[in-house]
Amino acid sequence: MPPQSYLPINVFIIYISLPAVALLYIPHIIFTTQVLIPLSVGGLVFLGAAVLFGVLWKMQYIDRSTFVCLLLTCGLGNTSFLGFPLTLSYYGEAGLSIAIIADQGTFLVLATFGVAIAIFFAEGQWQFQKLSKRILTFPPFIAFILALILPKNFFTISVTKVLEGLSAPLIPLALFSVGLQLQIRLEKTQLKVLSLGLLYKLLLAPLFIWFLWFYLLGDRSLYTQVTIFEAAMPPMITAAILASQYNHRPKLAQLLVSVGLLFSFLTAWFWWWLTQ
Repeated sequence: MPPQSYLPINVFIIYISLPAVALLYIPHIIFTTQVLIPLSVGGLVFLGAAVLFGVLWKMQYIDRSTFVCLLLTCGLGNTSFLGFPLTLSYYGEAGLSIAIIADQGTFLVLATFGVAIAIFFAEGQWQFQKLSKRILTFPPFIAFILALILPKNFFTISVTKVLEGLSAPLIPLALFSVGLQLQIRLEKTQLKVLSLGLLYKLLLAPLFIWFLWFYLLGDRSLYTQVTIFEAAMPPMITAAILASQYNHRPKLAQLLVSVGLLFSFLTAWFWWWLTQ
């Protein structure tokens, strides 16, 4: 395949399939206090990453650019491109509807704190207008809002069939796009930082969510199981692109995504097994 051939695939996923998935599943979700569980996972994982990598930065174990790279990529999970197909295979359509909520929560963190941190550490200033515009014009977010406010009788059989057709390519295209972006060129100087980032994202972050919801609060519902599973997803591709765009260790960001993706198939199974 030619270089960057995944870009038009990502455009279709972001502008067509992801909004269709949100409109297809979210209107059927019964919003209870349990919805807060998957909705909060993005913020909790990001907060944990900020604390861990922030301490290591202050201790001068990592430099500032590495801190931002680790915070963006390992503080945010690949909850849609990989999370949706894996959740569907492990938990079925009921689990997928919960994964969509978790993904929206993760996206909100990316679109607000993630973008703000990337810009601030690169340019040294906040740009509130730019941040607001990115959030309000992001297609999956627009679809998420529409899914909440549109009346249920809007989603007729005809509309549902159209949404099913538009959302059907999401899983194969997402996996194909991820595969096209795999680039593994490991350097010894990056091994320690790479191991540190993946240790947090694939093991410590879901362990934190498991301890909080599953063990401490005793909620063992499907909402909690899928939330732990989504917390165990590898570093986010979109966050890696953001880190590269603002020159926060771009090679390390791509390496975290690629290597994390390979290991995540094993660790995702482990977290699914642990919650059964």
